[in-house]
Amino acid sequence: MSTASASDSPNSKVRYAEQLLRSSRKVSAEVGNRDVFLVPSNEESVSTTQAFHSYNVGLPSGMPSHNKVIMVVGATGAGKSTQINAMINYILGVKWEDNFRFKLVHEPGNGTQSQADSQTQNISSYTIHSNDHINVPYTLTIIDTPGFGHTKGIKRDKAIVEQIREFFSHPENHGVDHIDAVSFVVQASQARLTPTQQYIFDSILSIFGKDIEPNILLLITFSDGQTPKVLEAVKKAKLPFGKTFKFNNSALLASRGDGGISFDKMFWQMGYTSMKDFFDALDHLQPRSLTLTREVLEERIRLEIALEGIQPQIHLAGDYRGNCNVCPGKCSSGVHVKERFRYQWKTMRVKQTYADIQNRYLDAQGRKQDREAVIKGIEADLANAEDAVDELIQESHRCAQRLEQIALKPNPLGIEEYLDVLIETEKSVAAAHGCQKLALLLP
Repeated sequence: MSTASASDSPNSKVRYAEQLLRSSRKVSAEVGNRDVFLVPSNEESVSTTQAFHSYNVGLPSGMPSHNKVIMVVGATGAGKSTQINAMINYILGVKWEDNFRFKLVHEPGNGTQSQADSQTQNISSYTIHSNDHINVPYTLTIIDTPGFGHTKGIKRDKAIVEQIREFFSHPENHGVDHIDAVSFVVQASQARLTPTQQYIFDSILSIFGKDIEPNILLLITFSDGQTPKVLEAVKKAKLPFGKTFKFNNSALLASRGDGGISFDKMFWQMGYTSMKDFFDALDHLQPRSLTLTREVLEERIRLEIALEGIQPQIHLAGDYRGNCNVCPGKCSSGVHVKERFRYQWKTMRVKQTYADIQNRYLDAQGRKQDREAVIKGIEADLANAEDAVDELIQESHRCAQRLEQIALKPNPLGIEEYLDVLIETEKSVAAAHGCQKLALLLP
């Protein structure tokens, strides 16, 4: 799709937003008496994989300009895509009175997914190039991530975390070598973080180094002007964050009405002020290199490899589940407790001839050397396994110590711990449909 340039009609009184409208594609009509258009952009080929897309809005001006990079993260249904679309309308100078709105987020298919399904399936970056006609004094790159807490379950959430790790591990694929803000989108009305949200925060924060902490921002959606309950929830969860910004994007596609007092217009004006505060604050945030973040990711990979290497070495020593090692079925101790009989040791007299005993003795004597060799071999294997385990434990300890020094979240919540918390939460609220929800989340 062709992209409108800021140089088009430089002396014209037509606003930049109206200029872009000429090359924009209408994606929906008459939403709140306003047409919605997809911002014209060029997709840049950045990788051989399908997990990442990059789009450019406008053309580089050729003038010196600094680039600010923000990553936007949130649970499915938190209003993340709407928040990004609200950002682009502010940046392009769209006014309340305009009969059109812009949409930045590219959605798969026809974009008809419900809020229960994340509209963003892959990581996408949108670079809005600086010019004299936009409302921010810099080039802005927005990294949009898929929504967590999807109905596809925790396997999908893990895949998203891996996408983000892959993104930051290979800056050569997309040209992003620093980050200015990690923005978490949360709903204002949440009095407590759900286990899924806790898992999301932990997983994302575990990717970054400690130097990113001042650059973590909280974008609170569906705000009504009151103190958001979610602030207390985030504090209780002991999650690090810098500044917070409140938004209510319900006015983005609201009807213009017939005059008189309009609460939607009031929310629009509040949103405009919040956006200005957000982008002004972003301009003053110190950019963070991804060097420490990449070191965190490398240490986590080493730790995972070491831990995975320990497990098979431990299994060499036998079965430690408490099961019977004699029973052919390796039954647990509780398998036979309800049978109508019980097993007892009995001494029985068996008549054997001297010849039988002599033959068995001679056979055993002949195999003695073989058995001794086997035992020595097993002892050597066991010693080697112990040495290997010792080395892997030392490597794991070293990685854990280094992560404690450099990682923002050295010990993120694991899947097992997450499921334990989720089960306890479902018990505490006595959710009738809890079992169905857990069934969806289990890998």
